[in-house]
Amino acid sequence: MRLIHGMRRVISGETHPLYRTWTTMRQRCRNPNNGEYHNYGARGIKVCAAWDDFARFVADVGPRPSKRHTLDRINNDKGYEPGNVRWALPATQTRNGRKAKLTMDQVLAMRAAYAAGGVTHAILALRFGVHKATVQHALQGRNWK
Repeated sequence: MRLIHGMRRVISGETHPLYRTWTTMRQRCRNPNNGEYHNYGARGIKVCAAWDDFARFVADVGPRPSKRHTLDRINNDKGYEPGNVRWALPATQTRNGRKAKLTMDQVLAMRAAYAAGGVTHAILALRFGVHKATVQHALQGRNWK
């Protein structure tokens, strides 16, 4: 067995399932030659110093719930650190992306228009440039309290 940053490979010789997540996260934030660096490191997104230790990263984020889940930063303006990451499905990642966010003022305007009547989720989605599911989540207060 070989050691990988303090973590042992499993007996079958496979690399730890989170190792690639850990390496790509660090590359996006630290390597200017990485294709995604402009969205991460160049914006000031950093990986906390504690997560330079792979074993600590694994202990903090826990196991991936499924192969469809990816690591998501809860606040996209903050770095990869305990308390700001979660395992999320693609739909959650999309709603949490910088391009998909609605401001609270937009959400309040959307709720007011819906409460006044005469508009559907589809109309609101077109008006605010978001998916119908985003409208539903905004009206239900799922992502915006």
